[in-house]
Amino acid sequence: QIKTHIAIIPKEHAPANRPAYESGWLTGNSAYWQAVGTQAGNTGLALSQINLSRTDASNKNIRFDEAAYTNGWNNGNRSYWQNAGFQDAHNGIPDSQIIARTAAAKATGVLVQKEIYLAAWNNEIVNYWKNLGTLDAVSSKDFAMRRSEAHQKGLKIFEAEYRQSWEDRLAIYWTQVGNDDG
Repeated sequence: QIKTHIAIIPKEHAPANRPAYESGWLTGNSAYWQAVGTQAGNTGLALSQINLSRTDASNKNIRFDEAAYTNGWNNGNRSYWQNAGFQDAHNGIPDSQIIARTAAAKATGVLVQKEIYLAAWNNEIVNYWKNLGTLDAVSSKDFAMRRSEAHQKGLKIFEAEYRQSWEDRLAIYWTQVGNDDG
């Protein structure tokens, strides 16, 4: 069995290999601009903000990679809408919030991805109701109160999920109480 060992040579002592260096530099530069684009998209900035990055690169004499920035921005924008839908549902905010978010995004030139927002919102709203059921099983609220609150907010109601979580938490609670008393 032959073992190979790769020696680590400090950069200043290694023989020059310009094609390998340039290839590595291009890869690193693309990764950098993709990360910058992702951050811009993820914070809800418009793709037109690319001009600021292009100017910044020019001022610093750094090659700007528009394709990498745009790819990153597209990924970030998708994450922005996914996170917005998740957070709204997690906080019990109705999916009708997409109307205000869409208007604000369009006003600033941000690409709207309503389908992604709604998919994330619809996935998380079920957990919202399950969490309420779990909390309410050992507190003073009940489903009638939660339904009334949901109607006032215009929030979708998932009664079966709420009641199942309520029952599950109540069983755990009484098992713990019985164990403590035993």
